[in-house]
Amino acid sequence: MSCKYRILLAEDDKADQEIIRRSFDRINLNYELNIVENGEVFLRFLEEIEKGKQQEPDLILLDLNMPKIDGRQALEKLEQEKIINRVIIILTTSKNKEDMDFAYSAGVKSFITKPSNLVEFNKMIEKLKTYWLDTVALPTRK
Repeated sequence: MSCKYRILLAEDDKADQEIIRRSFDRINLNYELNIVENGEVFLRFLEEIEKGKQQEPDLILLDLNMPKIDGRQALEKLEQEKIINRVIIILTTSKNKEDMDFAYSAGVKSFITKPSNLVEFNKMIEKLKTYWLDTVALPTRK
């Protein structure tokens, strides 16, 4: 059976990667999760989509604080290249108003601060799924 949803996670923290994966598994989401560990690989992945070598994700979860190229720099590059037509959700530890303002001005659809405990993290993933995958009509994949 093919996956119903494709999710791209740009996250360098292995523990957060695993928590996110387990949270999606816990809600029995029929999904495929691609993980990239820094902004440089994230941008390469998006280039591969443009070339037809990778499949378009339904959702992109982007951390702001990553090595090499961080999430802010990656958003700037996407904005410069006019390819912010994806559902990008910031998932970060930042509570910084400037980060939030920057992210929204760069075209992200949501800014979520990562919860500090597993129970709240699971609730957040469930809400994310309910809103973005069950309620909103997502753009058609390429």
